[in-house]
Amino acid sequence: MLVCVSFFMGVRVSNLSNWCMGRIKEKKRVAAASRGQVHLNPLGIDAAIKAYRTAVLDSERLEEKIRELIRMGDFCREVCRDEEAHDAYERALMFCRENENKRSPRFWEAACYCASRIDELSAHQRKDCSTMVSLVDFYADNFPAAF
Repeated sequence: MLVCVSFFMGVRVSNLSNWCMGRIKEKKRVAAASRGQVHLNPLGIDAAIKAYRTAVLDSERLEEKIRELIRMGDFCREVCRDEEAHDAYERALMFCRENENKRSPRFWEAACYCASRIDELSAHQRKDCSTMVSLVDFYADNFPAAF
């Protein structure tokens, strides 16, 4: 009897259950892709990036948004989506700069990581590390005692 009930519950189709199953599949796909376990097709990569964006939008804590954006940027770099990676790192850097706890070493580390990745991705366009330089200038101007 339990097998039948679970079978019928699994077969049941509704908009809500399809939506939930879609999100579960996207999360599993992202988790597997981030561990390097599978080679994704373009549709799977788009779904994984969409899942990262959803995770960023769903999060209310700034630390989680920054962490998810960095993960999204790393994932996009791994699958050669440099423009989307650049955008993710830029958004994470923006959140680090706008945070009220800017002096926290955690945010400084995240901001440095993002700035170095942005400079790395745009190295073919420019020769200098202008993102990192502007980040150091930003922190030096706002927190002169720290430098």
